[in-house]
Amino acid sequence: MPLYRIYWLGQDDHIDAADYIECESDTEAAARGQELIGPHAAVELWLEKRYVVTLPAKAATDPVAVTG
Repeated sequence: MPLYRIYWLGQDDHIDAADYIECESDTEAAARGQELIGPHAAVELWLEKRYVVTLPAKAATDPVAVTG
């Protein structure tokens, strides 16, 4: 199974932390990265030397749930 490198990015776009995740595909890696984003501004995924995607954190409020 491919090992993807995941970088957690802070508000200043600098790397806060890094690790590896095992995923079958880019799609699975992106879904897993979104689950792991935590309090960070974004995660960036790489497969060896190939850039895969940068995923920004979701907004703190869900616009569908906001009433007013």
